[in-house]
Amino acid sequence: MRFQPAMIAVNVIFALLTGFWAIQNVVRGEYAMAALLGIICLINAFISVRRYQIARLYDEEQ
Repeated sequence: MRFQPAMIAVNVIFALLTGFWAIQNVVRGEYAMAALLGIICLINAFISVRRYQIARLYDEEQ
């Protein structure tokens, strides 16, 4: 489980970047692309939260 913090960080960074990109597309008026990027952002945020919860649960067991 040593790689888990790095994987969580990658998901958080990717979620932040896609969220920022989605906001830029809303400002430009490209709503379809913004919606797609927003969905990707939410998925990555969910994955990072779940990975954090699983890692914390795993550490509590040991």
